[in-house]
Amino acid sequence: MVASLTSNGVLITDSDERIEWANESFVRISGYRLDELLGRHPGELLQGPGTDPTVVDRIRASLRATGTFSETLLNYRKDGTPYWVAIDAHVIRDDGEDVGGYVAVHRDVTQERAQRAALAAERDFARAVMETVAQGLTVTGPDLRFTYVNPAYAAMTGYRAEELVGMHPHDVTLPAAGVDLDAVRADRRAGRTTSYRARLRRSDGGELDVLITGVPVMRDGRLAGSISVVTDISAEVEQQRLLRAAHEASVKASKSRSAFLARISHELRSPLNAIIGYAEMLVDALPADADRRAAERIERAGRSMVSLIDDMLELSRSEGGFFEVRLDPTSLRSVTAQVVEAMRGSHDLGAITLATEVAPAPPVVLDRQRTHQVLANLASNAIKYGAGEGGRLALRARIDGDTLVFEVEDEGPGVPADLLDKVFESYTRSDASGAIGFGIGLPLSRQLARVMGGDVTLSAAPGGGTLATLTLPVVPQPEGDGARLDSLLVVGDYDRVAPLTGAIARSGLTRRWYVAEERASAERLVGQRRFDALIWLNPTAASEPTARFDPRDWTTATAPPPTIVVAAEPGEPAAGATWAAPADAPTLSDAHDALLHAIADAWGTRG
Repeated sequence: MVASLTSNGVLITDSDERIEWANESFVRISGYRLDELLGRHPGELLQGPGTDPTVVDRIRASLRATGTFSETLLNYRKDGTPYWVAIDAHVIRDDGEDVGGYVAVHRDVTQERAQRAALAAERDFARAVMETVAQGLTVTGPDLRFTYVNPAYAAMTGYRAEELVGMHPHDVTLPAAGVDLDAVRADRRAGRTTSYRARLRRSDGGELDVLITGVPVMRDGRLAGSISVVTDISAEVEQQRLLRAAHEASVKASKSRSAFLARISHELRSPLNAIIGYAEMLVDALPADADRRAAERIERAGRSMVSLIDDMLELSRSEGGFFEVRLDPTSLRSVTAQVVEAMRGSHDLGAITLATEVAPAPPVVLDRQRTHQVLANLASNAIKYGAGEGGRLALRARIDGDTLVFEVEDEGPGVPADLLDKVFESYTRSDASGAIGFGIGLPLSRQLARVMGGDVTLSAAPGGGTLATLTLPVVPQPEGDGARLDSLLVVGDYDRVAPLTGAIARSGLTRRWYVAEERASAERLVGQRRFDALIWLNPTAASEPTARFDPRDWTTATAPPPTIVVAAEPGEPAAGATWAAPADAPTLSDAHDALLHAIADAWGTRG
C-alpha cells in the first residue's frame, strides 16, 4: 500500500532481478505499462546510449557484495526521452535469509540536475570573468578576511593569490589622504556601498594608488562579507600630478614673464622718454624745415614704441591675470578728440585727412582709458594699413538704442576676406601693406571690448577700405549715491563674457568689475580683494581656460563671496550658487534679465 501511494517510482524484482511489480508512479515516470514491465530486467528497458556503463557496473558489484546500492543514472523513457533518476535499492530476504528479490525506489531528479548544471555554469562563467577581468576583485567573509582574490588583484599587490586568502584587507591597504577607514567600515556594517581612494602596499615595499568600491553582503541584517572592485588609478594620479606641476610651472613662467616684461618696460621707457623729450625740444627749437620734420618723426616713433610696449604688457597681463574695468562719465566728443590728438602726436599723418563725426548725444559712462586704448589701436591700424598717402580716415561716434557705436573707416586696400577673423588671433597680421607690427593690437582690442561688454569687428567699408567697429553698452547715469555694489568679479573666457559684462554695465549695478579667465587668477583675486559678488561663467568646452565652478574645491582661505553661476548647458547644476541662468538661455541671450533676477535673489532687492 505504501509503495502504491508514494510519488516516487517503486520496482520489486525477483532474485534474478526480473520485474515482478511496479507502482503507478514508476509507470508514469518510465512510460511503460505494468504488463510491459513484468518479467523484464530494468536495465534492458531503461538504459540507453547515454547511460554511463561504469555506473551500471558499480550497481551490479554493490548488489553482489551487499544487496544494496544508491546511484544516480541516466535512463530513457519508452518514447526515448532521457531522464535522470536517483535509485535506492535494497535486498529482500526470505525466512531462510536467502535473497528473495529486490525493491528499488526511483526518484526523477532531471530538473534538479538541470538547475545544478545551470548554477555550475553561472558559477564557472562568473569565476572566468573574475579571473580574466583587468580590475582587481576581492571577496571577504564574515570575519572580513579574504576568501577569494582574482589574479589582477594579486598582480597589483605582488603577492600570490593563495598568500592573500586569509589575510585582512587592511594588511595591504593604506588610506589615501583625507580618507577615514573607520568611517568606511561603519558604512559597510550599515549595508552601504562605499567608494574611496587608497594605496595598496605591495610585497616589494612599493605602493599603488587605487580606487576601491565595496558592496556589502548582508544576511539577516548583519554583514556577512563584501565584494570589492579595485581599480588601478596610478596613471590618473600621476597625470594629475604632472598637470599640477605643469600648471605651477606655467603660473611661475607667467609670473616670470610678467616680471621680465615689467623690467624691460621700465628699462625701455627711460631711454624712450629721453628720446621723446629731446625730440620735443628739437621740434620747439628748430625752424620749420627738413630738420624739424626729422625731429617730429623721431618724437612720433618714440611715442609709437611706448604704445607698443603698453600693448604688449596689457596682452601679457590678460593672458596670465585679469582685466579691470572702471566706468566714469564723459562725452563722445572728448573721447574722439583724445584719440585724434594721440594719432597726431604718434603718427606722421602727412597728407592723410583725419576727420571726426560725432552725433549729438548726452554724457556717456564708460572706461575712458580702455576705450581710448581700443580706438587708438583701431585708428593706428587704419593709418598704417589703410589710409595711405593722401587718404582719408574717419572716426565716428553715435548712440544707437542701448549701444555706443564707434567706427574707424579708411580708404585703403582693405583686409583680405580670409583674414577678417584671423587677424583677431594673437601675433597674426596682414603683410599686404608692408607695415611693421607684432599682431597684438586687434586681439587686445577685442579682449578689452568684450570685458567692457562690447565687441570689435572688421568689415569692408562701403566705398572700399576697412571699417572697424567698436560697440559698447550704454550705461545709465548714476542716481543718488551711484551704483549699489562697489565691485564684482567675473570669471569666464574672454571670448564669451561680453553678454554678461554688457548686462552688468546696462544694469547700473556697479561701476567697477574685474574679469579673469583662469581659476588661479580668480582665487588670487578673491584672496587679495573684497568683492560684493562673484559671477562665474561656466565653460561650454574643455578647451576654455575657465574651470566649472564647485565651491567644494575652494579652500577656506579663498572662500568665494556670494556667488552667481551662469549655467552653460540646459539643466546644468550650479553647486553652491545663489542663482543659475535658466536652462532655456544657455547662450546668455537674456543675460541682462538673468543678472537682475540673480541679484534680486541674492541680495533681496529688486531693480
